[in-house]
Amino acid sequence: SMVNLMAQRAHRDRTINPTIVRLVLAHLAAVIAEWAAAIGVLVYVFDRSGTRATGLASIGMLAAALVVAPFMGQLVDRRRPQRVRLAGLLVQLVGYGIAAGAAFAEAPAAVTVVATTVALAAVTTLRPTGAVLMPAHVRTPDQLVRGNLWVWYVECCCVLGGPLLATALLAVGGPPAVLCGCAVAALIAVALTVPDTAIDPPASASEGDDRHRPSFVAALRGLRCRPGMSSVLAVEWAQYVMIGALDLLLVVIARTELNLGDTGPGLLGTAFGAGAFASVVIASRVTRRERLAPALLLAI
Repeated sequence: SMVNLMAQRAHRDRTINPTIVRLVLAHLAAVIAEWAAAIGVLVYVFDRSGTRATGLASIGMLAAALVVAPFMGQLVDRRRPQRVRLAGLLVQLVGYGIAAGAAFAEAPAAVTVVATTVALAAVTTLRPTGAVLMPAHVRTPDQLVRGNLWVWYVECCCVLGGPLLATALLAVGGPPAVLCGCAVAALIAVALTVPDTAIDPPASASEGDDRHRPSFVAALRGLRCRPGMSSVLAVEWAQYVMIGALDLLLVVIARTELNLGDTGPGLLGTAFGAGAFASVVIASRVTRRERLAPALLLAI
């Protein structure tokens, strides 16, 4: 009987968990839409209102996501994560749909920017809910490791796949087509998420737990006990400042300096994504070394 039990466990470890597959595929669709929408809406604003308005739109979208993200993390603790995830995807679907409709109707750029901003702010529910749902849905530690690796691969692939989608749709129908494609991707993510609402795990925190949870300021003070952590976080912060700036720079440089046409921002975004995708192989090898600081310095 012990041999049979071990055989069943080994077979279960090799079996693909369909819930995890749907979770990862929904993540794939939503993140591709996230990257493509940023390019599509900024191209639309640039064509209608110029460089300054494009910069303001980029700042507004990033600032909204930055403000909303901490509240979404708390919401995942207090509400059922699968329902929060589904609600976030539905908001993305509606936001991209309104933005696409406004772009097709050649509405003022502000309408498209606001709708896209709401959708991108809702994307902040995706990663915290995934972090809760992944361990809740797996049946073995092997599946948890495999699922987390899939999510990491998806994130890396979407840096390339999102701009590729934007490039193709810009060539076909311009920014309205890009935003419409993002709405379709969000719809696919919703369809993949709905079947698992019945097995939604409960919220992970209660009111009593919140009293014992350290504040943000206390967490920052705790960094003093971790030598080098402040430097790592500073590098991480600077990296995302650069990525945020690229959303604007890719559009302006492609259209004003390089004259690459409608597909130019998508092409430059694809080049950036290709580099990020290639770095996956390098990073997987570098992280096996004992000393990581020299590799981080070289990367900077």
